[in-house]
Amino acid sequence: MSMGTETVVARLKASGLLQTKGLIGGKWTDAYDGRTIEVNNPASGDVIASVACMGEKETKDAISSAYDAFGHWSKLTAADRSSHLRKWYNLLIQHKEELGQLITLEQGKPLKEAIGEVGYGASFIEFFAEEAKRVYGDIIPSTLPDRRLFVLKQPVGVVGAITPWNFPLAMITRKVGPALACGCTVVIKPSEFTPLTAIAAAELALQSGIPPGVLNVVMGDAPSIGNSLLESPLVRKITFTGSTVVGKKLMAGAADSVKKVSLELGGNAPCIVFDDADLEVALKGSLATKFRNSGQTCVCANRILVQEGIYEKFTSAFSNAVQNLKVGNGFNEGVVQGPLINESAVKKVESFVQDAILKGAKVLVGGKRHSLGFTFYEPTIIGDVKNEMLIARQEVFGPVAPIIRFKTEEEAIQIANDTNAGLAAYIFTNSIKRSWRVSEALEYGIVGVNEGLVSTEVAPFGGYKQSGLGREGSKYGLDEYLEYAYLIFVYTEARIHLVWRKIELFENLSDLVWMLFDNLSGGLMEVVEDVEGLGSVDTLEVVTEGWGCVGLVEMDPKEVWVLVFPMVDWHGLTCVVPYEIVEVVHSKDEKGRINSIVIRCYHVVDWIVNWVLMSDYFEGSTTRSERD
Repeated sequence: MSMGTETVVARLKASGLLQTKGLIGGKWTDAYDGRTIEVNNPASGDVIASVACMGEKETKDAISSAYDAFGHWSKLTAADRSSHLRKWYNLLIQHKEELGQLITLEQGKPLKEAIGEVGYGASFIEFFAEEAKRVYGDIIPSTLPDRRLFVLKQPVGVVGAITPWNFPLAMITRKVGPALACGCTVVIKPSEFTPLTAIAAAELALQSGIPPGVLNVVMGDAPSIGNSLLESPLVRKITFTGSTVVGKKLMAGAADSVKKVSLELGGNAPCIVFDDADLEVALKGSLATKFRNSGQTCVCANRILVQEGIYEKFTSAFSNAVQNLKVGNGFNEGVVQGPLINESAVKKVESFVQDAILKGAKVLVGGKRHSLGFTFYEPTIIGDVKNEMLIARQEVFGPVAPIIRFKTEEEAIQIANDTNAGLAAYIFTNSIKRSWRVSEALEYGIVGVNEGLVSTEVAPFGGYKQSGLGREGSKYGLDEYLEYAYLIFVYTEARIHLVWRKIELFENLSDLVWMLFDNLSGGLMEVVEDVEGLGSVDTLEVVTEGWGCVGLVEMDPKEVWVLVFPMVDWHGLTCVVPYEIVEVVHSKDEKGRINSIVIRCYHVVDWIVNWVLMSDYFEGSTTRSERD
């Protein structure tokens, strides 16, 4: 290990963020068979660390752990999950320097760019911490009056997240952030080239208080881990960022158990420079979108289309700018382009460049391995490229900018859309009309107008055609981790029983009490009217007009029992008198459901000879003449 690599590794170990084990159920775990894989620094070839090489058994245990944790995590309130994510975000920002160093160490991008990725990656955790509290359902107007229709959004379950090496932090947080916000639990499978950043992020997640099992990390044997995620019935969704070839295999594998799938796959981004463009803006945007991360992003400009009126001027200025790009170890000052991830990546770039040269293209700048050795490649511009060349048909994923000349707007659109990819596209023009016209004609999920850096946590990221399925980031990214449940509630019509007994004469208060007891026990009750169509039993109002009073209201979901007995206030004394129910009036709501009942009672005065006074201070009987 070189002195520079050794120093950075020692610093990261001291911070506690350089781990080499997987995370299963909240515990750091070695591979069960003890196997390890080496993680290399692409800028020097040094072995940074040896990490656990996991496979089927470890993945199954991680899935079980995530499944067990789902029951608790999904039942937490949205505010609780939001709080956990906010704490994780704070820790990511607090340790952005160490995380940036770790990214540069294992992935190779310049340190400034790596620290920028930490900020970008953390922004997804912050955004979805806030969006966790905004997973709204819906109420649907019913076509029938006796029911209500609801839509609930519920977490899909255990998620298998397979992430690439080019953005070892941001591609994890862009998936895990919305998954955890919705209430899902996750098994992360990071790239075997860059597992250290994923492990460090998981360590900070544990420190933030995210419960064990909610987030798990397994790395090593990619086919074995991938098949375990696909075959498990406990895994309800697969989310993947990577090549279209692998994405198709995952999609086919998920079909057996009909898992939800979201795929962010390869691109073949056109960058169209019209002759009415601002040259400085076009140069700045084209440099940014082509050479960021050494051309190793899925939204990098893979083809630069330049209108013939500005072709020579743009090509000359672009070549001068590219020649001044500083290449080197990402920890060195002023470096803007690091190495490619490995030797296979360099060989792919070389084969694409050779194919273009053999078919008539001309190398304007670079075109070969860099003198620094290892996996460094010179920033390259190739002119006179035709759309049938390999470099224009497939994603080069390296620091090579093919330039294609075009005449008309229609030709540019035709060339741009002549691909099976449809992730990102860029146009540079000063015409507002053209901006709208071309943007809407391009078959791409993302279009940058006069801008080369388009990624943000608040906008949906995803493509058309074979560039994938679904969207990541923004409020739309939540939908990828939710199921929609439709609920229908039908009101059961309750039956209302008005129960009464004409009370005659009583010797004392206790006789009246026993009579009421007999009524309640079912011995003397008389049902005088049954009413159907009750709207809401718990808010039913029953009142009397005249000489009657409501003595008891008992309710259950299907029946309402109302005991009505005659009572009258006579000079401050409450008396029991005979009466008859004359009329029952039902009050209905706008839906035709009963929500109140008025009982009109008639006092049969002529029948009264005496009555029993209901007072602790007076017992016995009296005549009306005596009372008067």
